[in-house]
Amino acid sequence: MGSKDYEAKADYPHILFIRARTTLAKRSTIVVTHGDEILTAYIAFKMNSQVFYDFRKKQLPKEEIIENTEQKQIENKLKCMTSLPRNIKIEAKKQQIEFNLLNLYNGNEATFLRFSLQNQSSIIYDLDYVSFTYIEKRKRMTKRINTLNGGLQEVEPLIKVEKLLTESGKSNEYLYALPLYSTTKDGLLQVIFREKAGLRSIIIEIPFKKILRAELF
Repeated sequence: MGSKDYEAKADYPHILFIRARTTLAKRSTIVVTHGDEILTAYIAFKMNSQVFYDFRKKQLPKEEIIENTEQKQIENKLKCMTSLPRNIKIEAKKQQIEFNLLNLYNGNEATFLRFSLQNQSSIIYDLDYVSFTYIEKRKRMTKRINTLNGGLQEVEPLIKVEKLLTESGKSNEYLYALPLYSTTKDGLLQVIFREKAGLRSIIIEIPFKKILRAELF
């Protein structure tokens, strides 16, 4: 203890009582060692006041632990995917900007996507936003399934790794983990790469059949 204005008394099993020797006691630090742990705090005297400090380590709720573990697994898979060989070929081009879907996998946690962007123009491609929408279709394009959203379901990535500014002549990769989703067999996942303040937005459509048949990851 940093001041003689206080006295301490240990009580079994893991409780330490501290009280001021005088009403003029000044604010002080306190250091408590317990095994290999070193615990610190500040104490100060206030008339007719008692304070309880709980130094025990707070445990995360079970649900939060599971969520954090699953997120880490997804992050690790996205990192691993950057070194895997290409396993699918879907591409879209517009004004010397080319997007390619390089990898498509399904896991217990998510659907994993890896794209590349090749800018062959002389103008920087400033990618502002990427959207993902599942579109439910029947064999005849004129007959949309009657749902509240008109057969459209936009989804947000669970985790994404992307570089939004692409210089001329350079290629970037974009990785996404999407929530698992099921739609009609003739449906598709529409991915739109939107250019900031520009007209070179590009659409890639991934048939849901290909998602269903994707390799396990």
